[in-house]
Amino acid sequence: HLPDGGGALDPDGSPRESSPTHDHVSEARAEAFGALNWLPSPRWALDVGAALETSRIEAGGDSHNRNRFTFLKPHLSVTYTPDASTDISVSLRRAVGQLSFSDFAASANLVQGLSASGNPDLGPDEKISAEFDYTRRFGARGGFSLSAVHDWRRNVLEPDVLPSGAFVVANVRSARAWSLMANLDLPLDGFMPGGLLRLHYMRQDSRVTDPVTGAVRRLNATQPVNASASFRQDLRIARLSWGVDYARGWRGFSWYADEARLDRHAPELGLLMETGRFLNAKLSVEVQGLTGRRDDFHRQLYAPNRAGLPARNELWEIDTPTALSVSLTRNF
Repeated sequence: HLPDGGGALDPDGSPRESSPTHDHVSEARAEAFGALNWLPSPRWALDVGAALETSRIEAGGDSHNRNRFTFLKPHLSVTYTPDASTDISVSLRRAVGQLSFSDFAASANLVQGLSASGNPDLGPDEKISAEFDYTRRFGARGGFSLSAVHDWRRNVLEPDVLPSGAFVVANVRSARAWSLMANLDLPLDGFMPGGLLRLHYMRQDSRVTDPVTGAVRRLNATQPVNASASFRQDLRIARLSWGVDYARGWRGFSWYADEARLDRHAPELGLLMETGRFLNAKLSVEVQGLTGRRDDFHRQLYAPNRAGLPARNELWEIDTPTALSVSLTRNF
């Protein structure tokens, strides 16, 4: 049973009733592609190609709708290798997303209190991505990589409200997104044999015009900053490895037709130990959430939708206890 649409709240802030419908969705997809790889010199490489994708998506049940899509997805990349340890590449490609069946037909998320009507006119999101990548390797295990991406997006999928008041996922004409990511693998053999430090950092942002309010905001599921660090030491003579990993907490906003939500995820700390000293087997002990973890979700609900006034606020707090896992593996 799936609701036929409407929001979670009536204008007075009470839950909205919706009549059930029965829908099923199917998709047939085919793709043909070709590529050309050319090495004009030992230091240069060119990769060019394209794919032709065609699909048909059909919803049946209380209502029957069918859509066909055909997309050409070209790509081009150029790689320069000045020496055996360095790669520099730039690329340009067009990509097409996958439609969610729950957006094409009516759906509900009972856990989060969300519902939406189906949108039979929905099309997949498209994007043209320009990317720069730099990779530098040093030693047997060391390396540094830097990646920058800029996306020009069309037909972005965002929550919207129909003139009837029903909530749907609709295509927004255009949006932009960009990201910067860096990774470092740093061997520490000079003063800690077998030690390896790994650092990860990513920053991203985006801009889209909200179809409900007309304001400019970030795209859904955008995490402005993401960072992590881990250390591992392999003691080969002792047949023992141990490590620690840390993930920085992050926060991000999500927008629905009648709700604005702030998700805040707490930092995580974990420990790992592995040994192969017993019974010719590998024993692994892992502890996650060593300091405990609390994630919270701040929900601001509007009536009848986000173009109106706030109706109420909710705070969800989720405590995740420390988890211990032990595994024993052996090959025969």
